[in-house]
Amino acid sequence: MLTRRNALLCFGAAALPTRLWAQDYPQRAVHIIVAYPAGGAIDMTARLLGEGLARRMGQSIIVENRSGANGQIGLEAVFRADPDGYMLALTGASNMTAGPHMRAAGFDPLAMKQITRLVKAPLTLAVSKSLPVNNVAEFIALARERELTYASAGIGSSHHLTGELFRMRTGTKLLHVPYRGSGPAVQDLVGGIVDAAFGDPTLIANGRSGQVKVLGVSSDGRWSLNPDIPTIGETVPGFVSENWYGIAVPANTPDNIVSYLHEQIAQSMNDEKTIKRFRDVGLEPAVMNLADFDAYVRKDSAMWKEVIQKANITSPG
Repeated sequence: MLTRRNALLCFGAAALPTRLWAQDYPQRAVHIIVAYPAGGAIDMTARLLGEGLARRMGQSIIVENRSGANGQIGLEAVFRADPDGYMLALTGASNMTAGPHMRAAGFDPLAMKQITRLVKAPLTLAVSKSLPVNNVAEFIALARERELTYASAGIGSSHHLTGELFRMRTGTKLLHVPYRGSGPAVQDLVGGIVDAAFGDPTLIANGRSGQVKVLGVSSDGRWSLNPDIPTIGETVPGFVSENWYGIAVPANTPDNIVSYLHEQIAQSMNDEKTIKRFRDVGLEPAVMNLADFDAYVRKDSAMWKEVIQKANITSPG
């Protein structure tokens, strides 16, 4: 029996499948492996995707949570699975492009076939309301004059890595202060205990209420959900750091199944109701074609490898 306790969610199939390339696929339920516990943005992404895929593919989609080793256990399960299209990995920087450089994985995630990016979201640079800066340029100038502290959700988190990337690109004096999760980090930023934070987009709400000053977002262009906020890249050319989630399959999965999965996932993600549901929680649907997504993942991996090695960051887990 599938229950929330064993972290499986089965989406029933209510529509006939649209088979464009794989006439004999799928013939049974497809599993999406989430390498983290139930709950949270990555788990929600898999479940929203599963609803649309079940309708399009005419088969049940089972979302299965296999957490542990900072996302490596679940990803390795898919890496070593039969390459038949029945086990998909929900991926992100944490387990695909950054995590492997902080913790020896014992396998090469980049050898997997990348299907598509699903969603993306920028990090938000915010500072204490008492800090005498009002934009990214002023923040950089002050942080070059004297050491400033920045909070993160923990060692090796996207917040931490983005802060280190910023420090390296700007030559600033930033001291990392790790917390156990975003909540305590934001609390101390609001209280003025730390000077700054590279946090989730939810920090924007704190900015609009006057609790902190939001200076910029780390996307590659103005974020469509909050276009009034400048990008960090407008001051630091080329600066981009995004949280993203995607889908990958075992290396030897046949090309016809890969193409079929890409088409079905892309069409599911382009559904107007699905787009709205993602945007309501601060995630921007951002599907990519097969070649572009593979290049994106490799570029992201190379960037984080450089940051992690230069900053000597190791996973605490």
